[in-house]
Amino acid sequence: MPKSLIVRSRSEACVDAGKGFVSHTGPHSVVNGDNRFAKFGTGSTKVIRITRMICAADANMRFRITQGPTTTADGAAQAILNRRMGKGQGNEGVLYYGPTVTSEGSVVYDFWMLASDQVILDFKDSPWVLDPGNSILVTVAAGGANNASFGMEWDEEPR
Repeated sequence: MPKSLIVRSRSEACVDAGKGFVSHTGPHSVVNGDNRFAKFGTGSTKVIRITRMICAADANMRFRITQGPTTTADGAAQAILNRRMGKGQGNEGVLYYGPTVTSEGSVVYDFWMLASDQVILDFKDSPWVLDPGNSILVTVAAGGANNASFGMEWDEEPR
């Protein structure tokens, strides 16, 4: 009888090793126009593999995700949970809400969302990789005072 072969994704292996994380901004008010909503930054020693991003809004809004922004202040660090309960390791990547931005960087994703909708960008099969010292920025363009949120999952491994 042939032996069965179990194939595990890199993400599953990272979660099992306690190197998988999740964070979100929760809903925050946005004003009319462009809002520099969230920044995700890496530390100096680990490679970050983004496996999922979730954008949500309670009104029609435009989300832009850019790489390589220039910021003068990160904003408020958001709570981070390890995706392995019990034997998780510490994180190096951090999600911030409300950064102060001087340059948005290069646009990677740019899309509109309908009211009370969400967009899930799933990268599990082909993660978005950030080398140490890199970051992404999420901007939200709104037509009035409404709410938006951003969440993400990522894995970390030594360089």
